[in-house]
Amino acid sequence: MYKFVLVTGGANGIGLAVTQKLMESGFKVFCADLEMYKGEQNQNIIPLVMDVTCNLSIANAVEQIKGHTDTLLAIVNSAGIFTMGSVAEIDEKKLNKIIDVNVMGMYRVNKACLPLLKGNYSRIINISSEVAQYSSAPFNGPYVISKFAVEAYSDALRRELMLLDIPVIKIRAGALRTNMLAGVSGNFDELLGSTKYFKKELSKMNDMMSRELNKTTDPRLVGELVNKIINAKKPKILYRIVNSKQLKFMGAMPEKIQDKLYKKVIKGRNK
Repeated sequence: MYKFVLVTGGANGIGLAVTQKLMESGFKVFCADLEMYKGEQNQNIIPLVMDVTCNLSIANAVEQIKGHTDTLLAIVNSAGIFTMGSVAEIDEKKLNKIIDVNVMGMYRVNKACLPLLKGNYSRIINISSEVAQYSSAPFNGPYVISKFAVEAYSDALRRELMLLDIPVIKIRAGALRTNMLAGVSGNFDELLGSTKYFKKELSKMNDMMSRELNKTTDPRLVGELVNKIINAKKPKILYRIVNSKQLKFMGAMPEKIQDKLYKKVIKGRNK
């Protein structure tokens, strides 16, 4: 008997790593993404076109899923975007977009697929971020806001679905080598060109950003973790993977100390 798993954002980045690992492990994977999956062809991969910001697109994908099965073993919500920006200046549409994809996308998919989930069998896995447990660094606010919301949504959903014996699991992932982070440089240049108040500060952050991006880790580690979670009889509520020790150290400090450190690093000692 086949075990079916839905992976959103399954054709790129973390989602692709999850899709490939689950395919290799013998699961039937519905690989859902904005564009049809064009990777390795395998009978265990069923490509779907799904826009997580569009209820009609999700409904059409669910109908295709029902053509193969009436039960999902797991939903892996990995669809997401990254946007740098000043929360003091960011265009409202951009802020709405990241929340729409990263938070509301999960909500829409889980709600639409709930009839396909079975107590004591199915589970939901939501990809969060290590940044969701800390106050935001400057200019990372839009992404952090969305991931804080993912955490709150996941906790609320878990407390409800536990009454149906359906676990909801969070993965707090650190920096991974994906197309999402590969586009950060362009996003940064756009931010630098559009800001009215922070040009000097952002210029000084360019080198720091480059160093952090060079620390990224292979996303296949997340694929292996998701495979472990799906096979676990009693999965944990929260899993962490490649979390930054520096970020953990910074987050353990009092907020006022963090503020002073961020200001000193970005503006300089004599500013």
